[in-house]
Order: sequence, then structure tokens, then C-alpha cells
Amino acid sequence: MRVLSLPTTLNRFRRARSYALGVFFGGAYLYLLSRYVGALGDATFEAAKEGGVGQARFAVVALLVGVAGKQREYLDFLPLLGGFFTYQAATLLQVFRPADDA
Repeated sequence: MRVLSLPTTLNRFRRARSYALGVFFGGAYLYLLSRYVGALGDATFEAAKEGGVGQARFAVVALLVGVAGKQREYLDFLPLLGGFFTYQAATLLQVFRPADDA
């Protein structure tokens, strides 16, 4: 039986925290992306005013990189990036779901 040392346990917690924060940023990006795509089909003035949401989603990516750069001692970049790209796996899994013909 292997006994984990305290630095190893803290390193695993750091990676898990980084991944969870990346998932949070990925969810925020996906939300803003869905609002942008939903507004593409609308040809009204009110929908055009919400068009700025499409560009705001890039601020989430910039914020992710900024947080990763400033908090290097608390976060790992690769798990943070992996957590962010989890939203892409979730959208790809939607292809294999059966269609609801309601």
C-alpha cells in the first residue's frame, strides 16, 4: 500500500481545482455562444442589440488566460485548459443523443 505524501495530495487538489475552474469558464463561454447563435436567426432590432454578446464570449477566454497567468502558484494551466475544452466534448455528445420529435 502506497502512502501519499502531503505535497502529492495538495498537487492533486490543485489540479482538480484548476480543472473545475476551467469547466466553469467553459460553461460561461458555452452560454454566451448559445445566446449568440440564437440571435443569428432573429432579424429584429432587439436581437441586433444583443449581437454584442457574440463578441463578449471572447472576453471569457481572455479572462481565463489572465487568471491562469496571475494565479500560477494556485492553478495549473493544462488542467485549466482541459476543463475549458470540456464544453466541446459535451456538444459533440449531443450528436449521439436521439432526436426529440415533439
